[in-house]
Amino acid sequence: MWLVDVELDDARLEWVLRIEAARRRPYGAAFETQFDVQRCIAESGAVRVAQVIAVETSEDWFGRPFAVVERLPGRVVPDRPPFTFESWLRDATAAEQERCWWNVIEAMAALHRLDPRALRLHEVLGGGASDGATQSLAWFRELLDTTPGNRFRANAEVLWDLLAESQPEPHGPDALSWGDARLGNVVFADDLSAALIDFEEVTLAQPEADLARWLSYDDACSAGLGLPRLPGFPSHDETIERYGELLGRPVADLSWWKAYSRFCIEALRSSR
Repeated sequence: MWLVDVELDDARLEWVLRIEAARRRPYGAAFETQFDVQRCIAESGAVRVAQVIAVETSEDWFGRPFAVVERLPGRVVPDRPPFTFESWLRDATAAEQERCWWNVIEAMAALHRLDPRALRLHEVLGGGASDGATQSLAWFRELLDTTPGNRFRANAEVLWDLLAESQPEPHGPDALSWGDARLGNVVFADDLSAALIDFEEVTLAQPEADLARWLSYDDACSAGLGLPRLPGFPSHDETIERYGELLGRPVADLSWWKAYSRFCIEALRSSR
């Protein structure tokens, strides 16, 4: 990712240049798919995302496809070091931390309330009937079968046995799934409102997929490192209850979706 400043006549434009990573695309999607989705989300007005300026699938410029998107004003919480160790969010007040948490939760729920069919994205993302994670699991199974043995694949195989034996039934239509739902993929404006970025792993899934990834990331950056959660962050139980209210139905099968989240991460790492 490159930050680009452009001066055009009297205007100063701030963009982000994203060049395709040299690895397999999640779910075998075309490079431009994530940006097609991002455009539709932006047009809906339901969730704040970066405007897509241009997408180039030719490899003539950088040896790989690339896209130019709007650079959103605001701050991002860094991944390294982990935000629980050092970050502006760690240094914020408990009230500000709580606002950031709930603003992301509300943005994520707004994304899940969008109708992929109405946005003409159902076919773009390969959707059929609501299947929860069936198509995604099939893609990951093919990925693992063509990946050399390593510790990430070994971890994924253990989780595969659990997931394949106990996949839950969908509890409603599949939603647009952000994919990489974590703090590092959020831009917070001055008022702490949240914009979602990085839709490389976007797919169709039950809303619980993103919620599970979000909560699991929070655990990994706190208990997983022997560090306390940020004092202003609401509890996971409070978050799950609130998310059900935002969805209009109770959150279901979250333990399975947390295992699925861990499986996706390990499987993608195995191929890189």
